[in-house]
Amino acid sequence: MSLAINVTTSSGLVLAADTRQCYRNLKGLLRIGSDTASKLFPLNKRTGCAITGITFLPSPEGIKNIGAFVDEFKQMEEIESLNVEELANKLYRFFESKYDWKTHLEGLKSLLKAELESKGLEFIGDFEKEKGVLKFKFKDKTGKEQEGYAAVDRMEIMVAGFNHDGSHQVFICNIPGKSIKQGIVVRRAKSSEPRG
Repeated sequence: MSLAINVTTSSGLVLAADTRQCYRNLKGLLRIGSDTASKLFPLNKRTGCAITGITFLPSPEGIKNIGAFVDEFKQMEEIESLNVEELANKLYRFFESKYDWKTHLEGLKSLLKAELESKGLEFIGDFEKEKGVLKFKFKDKTGKEQEGYAAVDRMEIMVAGFNHDGSHQVFICNIPGKSIKQGIVVRRAKSSEPRG
């Protein structure tokens, strides 16, 4: 489990995250890969992101960690002029194109059927798909109908920063899923405004 925290005020922005990085081995078991991984990345002078969940993705050059993909994104896009929402949407679309979760979801079906069969359980009907989650029914050993759920590994991206007008925003991007605006837009008080 990863932890990413954002504190954004009109005075500044803090992004923090843990440093543990995990991966799935060939048997599908979760293993610790590193306790010194970086999950925080500056995007431009006003905006940064924290990425949790999937930590490695395939590329034409082989398996790369998320940081290499963030660097690739920054080289492809002219990002200094973008506001926080534009950056979040572009980063979301970039990683959605890199993470082939739909293929993983299809592969999960045969694994689930084999797992149920190995435990002496009977799969019933078909799978229902919903944003990276498979819903299914099976009969337990007593013949009672049960429901089950299985999901592909997720990627969550928190994008936080300041816009050109001094307002700040935070977005959470879930893959599979969508980009969700968090919090409110807060404008910086102008120094000429009366205080009191």
